[in-house]
Amino acid sequence: GKHDVHEMAMAQQTLYVPVNDKPQLVEVHLDALPDDVDVVLQLLQGEIAPPALWIDVAKAYLSRGKVEHFVKILDKGKDPVVEKYHPDAHYDRMKILCLLAAYFVATARTYKPTMKLQRDQAFARALTYLNQAGMIQNGQQEQMPLIGRGMLQVAKGELSQAKKSFEEASRRRDNGRGKVVGLLGKTQKCCMQSEWGEALGC
Repeated sequence: GKHDVHEMAMAQQTLYVPVNDKPQLVEVHLDALPDDVDVVLQLLQGEIAPPALWIDVAKAYLSRGKVEHFVKILDKGKDPVVEKYHPDAHYDRMKILCLLAAYFVATARTYKPTMKLQRDQAFARALTYLNQAGMIQNGQQEQMPLIGRGMLQVAKGELSQAKKSFEEASRRRDNGRGKVVGLLGKTQKCCMQSEWGEALGC
């Protein structure tokens, strides 16, 4: 039914969007996404696609350098209507919020010191998204919001707080899966040394 969380099927860079109340799927080819993002949004919204699909389409646009499309899709993907139809997709809703937070942290870092107001506003938006992610069911047990918070604190120069966030994240799990202590340790070390590229996996 439409209240079930649809398992996303991917093959040869193709997404399959479930059609509401019908046993059929709509194919979306990631390597042929239209430049007009509103066309894709209309499909995702019309069929009230599960959050995982919104994330994959957003990432596909990002891989093509379409940053504004990436943000727009994620922003619409956190709509309460999507949550209503996919109430059990807690992890993917949290992931959408953390991805938006990461975008605004990265955006803040592009502002020059003289643009303090814009920088602070971007940091504030990132923090808002991270707080929302932490309030989602099971969000307080997940490490992703804490990793995001740590990266935000590093970007703001709050290194001691960032270290605490990374240490706390190391004691949590990722969607019930094993801890990523090694990755967290590397991230913490790189952040403390301001080695942004390596820390972010660039």
